[in-house]
Amino acid sequence: MMKTNYAKDEEEIDAFVGKREHLTQIESKKKYFLLGATFIYIFVFAVIMISFIWYGNLHNMMNTTKQQEDFQYPLFNSFNPHQNSWCPYAECNNSPLCKPCNQRFLFILSPGRAGSTSLLTTFNLLPYVRLSGENNDAIFHAYEIMHALDQKQKNFQYDEGNEDGPWMHNAIPKQSLACTSQKIMSTINPPKHEFLTDLSNERELKTHEDDTIIGAKMIRLQSSEWDAQHAVSYFKEHFPCAKFIVNSRDPKAIQSSRIKVGWKQDLPSIKQEYQFLKRFAKLMGDDRAVFLKMEEWSNDVSNLNDVIEWLGYEDCKLSHVQHQNFDGYGKDTSNPLSGECRLRGAS
Repeated sequence: MMKTNYAKDEEEIDAFVGKREHLTQIESKKKYFLLGATFIYIFVFAVIMISFIWYGNLHNMMNTTKQQEDFQYPLFNSFNPHQNSWCPYAECNNSPLCKPCNQRFLFILSPGRAGSTSLLTTFNLLPYVRLSGENNDAIFHAYEIMHALDQKQKNFQYDEGNEDGPWMHNAIPKQSLACTSQKIMSTINPPKHEFLTDLSNERELKTHEDDTIIGAKMIRLQSSEWDAQHAVSYFKEHFPCAKFIVNSRDPKAIQSSRIKVGWKQDLPSIKQEYQFLKRFAKLMGDDRAVFLKMEEWSNDVSNLNDVIEWLGYEDCKLSHVQHQNFDGYGKDTSNPLSGECRLRGAS
């Protein structure tokens, strides 16, 4: 009987101890839960505080960067946006009126009947490029307008104005007339009309044009009333971020081809054109201009692939040469371009 009572006491003690341990476990879990919740709260609070601090620092950095940019590039500056790609050689005199190096250009200069239209259609295949055909020597006429206000004329010197008298005008910022010449070229060679009608604002057009290389093929430049030196000086100032593909052909072959399509021209004049273009390319220098011979590139496409590489394109090859106006005015509709054609420095 006593043994039985003792056993009951042990059972009660074990039950009590079990309950106590259970309660202790519950209390421990509560403590761990509260500790975990506290840790999570502290972590979230720390993340929020760090985010505020980071955002504040970022905001300050952005303001500082903007102030530095404003300080580094005031309204009058010489910043070249394409100094690491298309035109590292360009002289840029920026002002509130004009940023002459913003727009990139590509010009094809050539005598007539030397494959210039083939070059035009070929290089128009390249991404970002928009070249137009003939413009009836509009560039030379733009030069004549600018020449009338040339800085050598005492009444129209850059950065100097006339406060009174019959020639009164405010000071003209240096190189600001470049944008007038460039506007002529971009206006006579605009984007497609469908693109213009779909625009929602002018900023879209500016962004599109900034990403585009504008230009033209011209066969009359060397026949105008200026010499190669004056032409080079004009282009360097008014189209500072431009490259030139200068094309040539044997003068006798040109004469024969011109006679075939009804052009009457004497050989000395054709030779004079050839010399103009050759000197133009030499004065421009290898960074700005490349000099081609039709006899070479028309039979070996690698010559044009070298030009594509010179322009700054990567993974971009022509499989063959397009021949426009072949045997008169024939048309070649093939597309010989292959590869991704990435332009260095393109956005």
